Amino acid sequence: MRKLAILLLILASVTADGGCDHTYTLLHISNVVASDITSSSSTITWTSDQPVAVTWTPDEPVTITWTTDVPATSQVEYGRSTSYDWSSPLDDSLVMNHSIRLGDLKSDSIYHYRVRSRDADGNEAVSGDYTYGWCYMLVDVIAKGIPYNGLREFAGKIPQDYFKDVDADSLIGWIEQGFEHHPANEGRKRDSFFIALDVAMISSEEKDYSAMVQHRAKTTRMICQALEAWEATEDLTVYKLYNEGTIIRAPGVCLGVDIVVEPANNDLAPGLARTLDALFITHSDGDHYDYGSSLISELQKAGKPVILATDDSSVPIGGITASGTVGSIGWTSFRGAHCNMRFSGFFHFRVGEWSILHSGDNTRWMDFTESTYAKDLDLFLFKPESIYGSSPQYQDIQEALKETLDKMQPRLLVPQHMLEIGHGMDAYGYDMGIRLYDEAPLATKVQMLDWGEQLVVPRK
Repeated sequence: MRKLAILLLILASVTADGGCDHTYTLLHISNVVASDITSSSSTITWTSDQPVAVTWTPDEPVTITWTTDVPATSQVEYGRSTSYDWSSPLDDSLVMNHSIRLGDLKSDSIYHYRVRSRDADGNEAVSGDYTYGWCYMLVDVIAKGIPYNGLREFAGKIPQDYFKDVDADSLIGWIEQGFEHHPANEGRKRDSFFIALDVAMISSEEKDYSAMVQHRAKTTRMICQALEAWEATEDLTVYKLYNEGTIIRAPGVCLGVDIVVEPANNDLAPGLARTLDALFITHSDGDHYDYGSSLISELQKAGKPVILATDDSSVPIGGITASGTVGSIGWTSFRGAHCNMRFSGFFHFRVGEWSILHSGDNTRWMDFTESTYAKDLDLFLFKPESIYGSSPQYQDIQEALKETLDKMQPRLLVPQHMLEIGHGMDAYGYDMGIRLYDEAPLATKVQMLDWGEQLVVPRK
């Protein structure tokens, strides 16, 4: 009996502002090009004292396409849950390239769907479950038409009930599918998934952020699995965890910065401790330093260093507070400051040929730019809050802070700490990281990463 294999190619076009067209391809398939969105039926206007005004066609049809290895029929089952309450009319034409157009999909809903095909011999194949929703595309449009001061600031200018019925759990599932099938090297094609994470943070607030907590736990486990599957390479690999949690792996060395393992993942601590050569902590806030955690305990039992940057008021902001080596890692810690001038250290690492800077929560870079450690940076793990945040503490220094990036001109810039569970979004949001694509120095490549993702930095 012949096996019928289905490959899904989801093409979802939505009308959006700016005359561009997004085609979202959400599953692995070879030689697929995801183009930017074009459309003509939407407009968006915004002023500081008026609500957002959106004009668009919210209930446009979506086309689902897929291929089979033999001619077969075409049908899509869909609904607001995996019970799939509706189905398209059966198209009994026997074809290998399938296309079904679904209408009456509402802009405020998440849809689950799967495709079904039957060949001439009666063999049937049914795909797995996939999700689709329009609301993220509209959020993307809104984000591009409003100043980048965090989603919370302009959320109040969207019609009041806009986020009310967004199911954060389904939304996170859609985002995770999107990142799985649009890897980090696809750059700007992933913008709407990051903006959707901002929406998920807001829409999960009334449920104790449970959807975001689960996403965090899942992505931590993904990183640990990726570390176990790592194959030796001459390149540098960067693994992104919650907030500013980072793992940096290079030939013969693996270091971690600001890793906090959530209780649901305590079983991962022994394996992670075996992989890491050292853990560096920029400051003692709970989202950076989990004192007494299972990971720190396992590292200490293994005799591996846990290095916490400490404050020294005799050292100026941007000055060196300590330095040393761990195996082949050369490290230097600096005195920095959070938005309200509370202490936050930051680290420079020399790992083989790579020069790496991890910002911690530091938001004061003006004096540091004169340091030799600010020159010829291969990788800058950077918190953009100080440049784009709306906190009053930043207002007098934002232009000077923007100039610091121009002075440092890192080869690669990875924005971090753009969402924090339970933290207000007046200062945080992935929209700030997206803005860096347009405003970073021309010589700097910007790469956004979600928690759980990794990035390979080739040798020079």
